[in-house]
Amino acid sequence: MAGNSFIQSLREQVASAVNNPAETALAVISGNPDLDLTAVARLRAAGGLVLRTTHEALSKTLEQAAMVEAITWALTEAGVSTLTLIGHSRSATIPIEQLGGPLGLMERMRLGQERLAASKLKLKDDLARFARNLQIARLLSDHQTTLQGLFYIQESGAFLKYDLEAGDFAPLGETTSH
Repeated sequence: MAGNSFIQSLREQVASAVNNPAETALAVISGNPDLDLTAVARLRAAGGLVLRTTHEALSKTLEQAAMVEAITWALTEAGVSTLTLIGHSRSATIPIEQLGGPLGLMERMRLGQERLAASKLKLKDDLARFARNLQIARLLSDHQTTLQGLFYIQESGAFLKYDLEAGDFAPLGETTSH
């Protein structure tokens, strides 16, 4: 574990934490620099731990193994009770240059909706990958830790929560389960 940069980052965050709340959260953020300005600062101020990565990196076996090792450390050594995976509306790219020529308003709106849908799908895929990982699933069960997904809509600054049971997104504070 000594060479794992994710664990090193978590140890540094734990060592520099001003307060140590009873419930510690670990947020795994799919690389959005704008989140550093808002959510990350708030998470860290509240004693939360933050790991930054990308959807593509989580898809690679070695990177995933390092992340699983870091999550294991956080759940067993740092007292993490909530594991949150955070995605964002600009995590997917739409190849606009392939369309050629200037785009009209309706075409831009359609492409924006396609990017939003593809970005949400990336978060769903990452959550499913974490939930299927036997080591993480066992730790979530054994340590009574919750897994949740948040989706940051960069264009509006709003957050959506992903309901794992319903398989859908809803504004924070609302639920999609019936």
